[in-house]
Amino acid sequence: MPWKSIVSAAYVGRRGLHLQREADINQPTTAVVAANPGVNIDALRPYKGYNYSIRQTDNVASSLYKLIAVDLEPPFCGWTDDWGFLHSVEDYGQWLEPA
Repeated sequence: MPWKSIVSAAYVGRRGLHLQREADINQPTTAVVAANPGVNIDALRPYKGYNYSIRQTDNVASSLYKLIAVDLEPPFCGWTDDWGFLHSVEDYGQWLEPA
């Protein structure tokens, strides 16, 4: 790295806890549907006779976001190099299959 170059680094992180996660508890699992090909989906629902979704919302989801950004600026060159390293994890979705 040439002398008198400017290097800057930044870190950003965010963690989300107790986020809402919604599931349809009247949705048959994929294993049940795969084991019964050709059967009407309403016959495979856990709550028989109720052919609609039953939404259950819990505050059990989480998320994690991390970013490291590095900037290199050599003197008198007129250009810069920027690097970013991002890692993001989430376990909340609009619809998740019941466990």
